[in-house]
Amino acid sequence: MKAGVWRNTGGAGLGGGALTAGGFGGECARMRNGRAVVWMILATVLSALVGACMSPPGHPNILPTRAGAAVAADGTPIRAPFYYEPLNVRNGCFVESVRVYDQYLSRHLGGDRPWVKVLQWGSRESDTKVGLGHAVAIFVWRDDMWTYDINHAFTRLAVPVGRRADLTDVTPEIFARYPKQQPVLARYWEDGFQHERTEVPEYLFYHANQEVREATRVASELGRFRPVRVLAFQYTEGGKLKNGAAAVFLFGNRICIYFPAKGTQIGLRRETSADDLRLLGLMLKQQYPDATDVKWHAGGYWLTPPKS
Repeated sequence: MKAGVWRNTGGAGLGGGALTAGGFGGECARMRNGRAVVWMILATVLSALVGACMSPPGHPNILPTRAGAAVAADGTPIRAPFYYEPLNVRNGCFVESVRVYDQYLSRHLGGDRPWVKVLQWGSRESDTKVGLGHAVAIFVWRDDMWTYDINHAFTRLAVPVGRRADLTDVTPEIFARYPKQQPVLARYWEDGFQHERTEVPEYLFYHANQEVREATRVASELGRFRPVRVLAFQYTEGGKLKNGAAAVFLFGNRICIYFPAKGTQIGLRRETSADDLRLLGLMLKQQYPDATDVKWHAGGYWLTPPKS
């Protein structure tokens, strides 16, 4: 992606598309009491909350390597639209979806009229609480709608391409995979302005710290298509000082911070740069209130890595 280019893929704009009938839009249309106000507040706050990833019953939150796995809407095994090797990191649904988004565009899989989005939603736990959410990539390939979900790999949807912008048509097939959840606040994300990428962060695959391994894994892959940096910080857990790491990037003109142990936090404000350490420190403290020594990760390895 060259500097000064908008990655607009058509269809609904950033945050466009109707919300699900069971989500925020339908909820407010039916409510006539104080709960409607609560849900309006939740809709605003959700984008600042961490986007950890839900798992279907019996599935871990890390998908086994199923690069070529794909099924039709009825579950019949079919050929995948393209080869894809999963990141296999914790709570990776959003960053995995962004990576599929980037690969779809870079491989020109949509031809002259590409269409790809990241679909994100939360899970309603009560009138005042939105719990564990999820994200998938959704795109058009050869006149069919497809999704990539870290728990299910590729799926060809039955919904017609002409209904792609209407979430009330698109989401039922996707939400059906998570019958114990009450999906709410569904929305499409698409990318916006990106500065030209510079140096791609190194994947520190044999680092002693799992958070550093996973954060640099994500950064090294997303960094092929967009500027990404790795944040380092310290926090206390169980009375012990630990070293944390997170991958920082822009998507949809929002700062996104991937925390391996917690998921992806998406900023509220529109930004054109993710280089402000003070702002990143404030966002980080929403997940790690006692975080200290916030800085850019230096990369490389210590001769004796810390045991954290």
